[in-house]
Amino acid sequence: MRRIATALALLALALCGALYAQQAAKPNDDPEPDIRRAAFGYYFGMATGDADGVLRASASPVHILRDGAMAQRDEKKLRALLDCVAQRLTATGVTPEERGKMAARAVAVIDAATLQYIGARTATLALVVRAGATKADGDQMMELVLHQSGGKWHVVQEITDSAAVPASRLEAAEPEADTKP
Repeated sequence: MRRIATALALLALALCGALYAQQAAKPNDDPEPDIRRAAFGYYFGMATGDADGVLRASASPVHILRDGAMAQRDEKKLRALLDCVAQRLTATGVTPEERGKMAARAVAVIDAATLQYIGARTATLALVVRAGATKADGDQMMELVLHQSGGKWHVVQEITDSAAVPASRLEAAEPEADTKP
């Protein structure tokens, strides 16, 4: 009787182990971490002049919509732009500590960004790039459009405006508190 109980217990443990392994082997259906990771690589790479990081996180060419004007940045244009950014940071003497603070800020910006799915393989991420000094100043925003291709998410478009979003528009976009009992 004891042998049967032991065998059943071992069988139950083996079955639980197999089920756990099967669950662990299932791919994660939530693409949000991958989307935010790609957005971070693009955003932080643009801020620090890391051309290779930006190219890994984007699909070339990246479509740029700034102040209503469309442009494209292919790899050559992107590298030229980011070389200038990297040279400027080197010339200003950005320390590793300051670079770490930049990374922490970039993580916070990406974490706070609003994610919207457009389809199964397309999403947008709306970022507050710079909050206004006062509420009346409004916030400087950026929207990244990401697309999944070959199992990876890449930035395909960057949308910005040189003028901050007026505070009145930001207030209108905030969700209202639920006042129903």
